[in-house]
Amino acid sequence: MSIKSRISQLFLISVGFLLFSFLLISPALTQAAIRVSTLRVDFSADGNRYQDVFVQNMGDEIAYINISLFKRTDPAHDVNKIISDEGGDPKLFGLVATPSKMALDPGQTKRIRLLNLTNGQNQTDLVYGLSVLPVAPPIERAPSAANLNNAGQVTIISAYIIGVYILPKNPVVNLNLKRAGNILTISNTGNTNAFLDQCTQAPSTPVSAKTNNTCPDLRIYGQSSKTITLPAAAPVSYRASYLNGFYNLKSN
Repeated sequence: MSIKSRISQLFLISVGFLLFSFLLISPALTQAAIRVSTLRVDFSADGNRYQDVFVQNMGDEIAYINISLFKRTDPAHDVNKIISDEGGDPKLFGLVATPSKMALDPGQTKRIRLLNLTNGQNQTDLVYGLSVLPVAPPIERAPSAANLNNAGQVTIISAYIIGVYILPKNPVVNLNLKRAGNILTISNTGNTNAFLDQCTQAPSTPVSAKTNNTCPDLRIYGQSSKTITLPAAAPVSYRASYLNGFYNLKSN
């Protein structure tokens, strides 16, 4: 065996040993397995003041859940501008979620109730997020075999953010796509949001026909517009989904 082959063999053995040692000393991985009944809640101006979201524990251990709300203050321009419901006046915030915490036995389902406190005078959507977050179980002070075992586990957290929309009266979507070269402007002169996906674009040249011409999925809110750069200077089409269904859009 050559010196080079021997070095390669020793290297592989060393890597294998390190991986085996890592698995021995690393905490066990567990996953908080929960499921929610919906990822979107709409409050219509003339509908119920409350709606329910159901959470089910799909795992084999008790699931501990924290529940909170936030409001997007400028969703049309910056979805990261948010305020929390913690410590404020619920009437000013406009929405309440109860309870704020829950524990679910394996297979158990519990309800989160959302209560709309707004006055119904909004001209466009009021946009909220409902966070459903699995958290680590509480550690009892008295040591036990179960607690010591759990302390050595790392839980993979899968949180849900559920979109909550308080709609204006007579919600309507009015979308328009206008293209100039490879720049596309999408405008919504309606008063409620729509989600655009399944974008397709005709190839502008034989060369571009060999590439994957994709453009982003996006949500556009009422009385707003967005501009994106397309992969090619060619017409584009989108599928728009909104309250009453789907329809197809095409640019010039």
